Amino acid sequence: MLKFTQDELHIISSDREGPYVLGTIGKVNFERYDVVAHTGMIGLDLNVEPVFQILKNFEKANGRGELRMKLQRGESLDEPTNNSNSGSNNNSGSNKRKPVFLVIAYTENITSSSELSHSFMIPVNLVKRELLEIPSAPGLRDIKLILDLNDTVTSFFNRIERYRAIETLNIVTNRLGEMKVEFQDEGKRMSIKWKDNLEAYTPNDVESQNSQTSGDQDKDNDLNMIKDIIVRVNSRWWNAGSKMLELCPTLQLFIQHAGCVFSGNVYNEPSCTLSYYIAGKLIN
Repeated sequence: MLKFTQDELHIISSDREGPYVLGTIGKVNFERYDVVAHTGMIGLDLNVEPVFQILKNFEKANGRGELRMKLQRGESLDEPTNNSNSGSNNNSGSNKRKPVFLVIAYTENITSSSELSHSFMIPVNLVKRELLEIPSAPGLRDIKLILDLNDTVTSFFNRIERYRAIETLNIVTNRLGEMKVEFQDEGKRMSIKWKDNLEAYTPNDVESQNSQTSGDQDKDNDLNMIKDIIVRVNSRWWNAGSKMLELCPTLQLFIQHAGCVFSGNVYNEPSCTLSYYIAGKLIN
């Protein structure tokens, strides 16, 4: 779903049996950004695959110009109706329905004196006003641990991805920043551990720093530093979420009671964010 508001474009991918993905692009990233709607927002439902392929081709284009996107209605389509008054002379046997398209266009410079224009029309469905707020983001609740990630852990994630046949992973972390993944492969217990310690903290750690807690409280916190925090997630969803490092040089991984969340800024741009919610279960 694409959701246009006056200040941001929200890109939402949601599946009841899969992850919830939310991308937000601020209007400052567009040369021109206009939204004209009675409700202040426009919701679209579309197949994202052709959009993704067009954007990939745009990135590869030589001397590409600006990328333009707009909503456009096509020619009217006739739809039969159940109007029983067939004797009337006023087109009562059909309704006029105009299909809606997301038009994506850009220009590619072939030589110094020639260019090639690309234009694509992707059919979309307008989402009814009462459904625009559905589905809502799962949110961050009951956070157990936050880990700071960067592209140095890419090799660690790639090792996990090699085991494609497994269904679930146990993500094992602690407040020392240690991280490993445990799983069963062909009846064997396997474990892959990251060699270094990551930056790790809890919401309470941040509050404690702000309030300058006493030394005794710090000692109590130290006792829990090596206690494992384990969350079980679907391996396919985890591997897909870890690919966010290709877009976000730095990520935060939130471990919470209902699973985990990858969150970061695309190319470190604060006005362009991406969050990937993975449903799971805290088992320790």
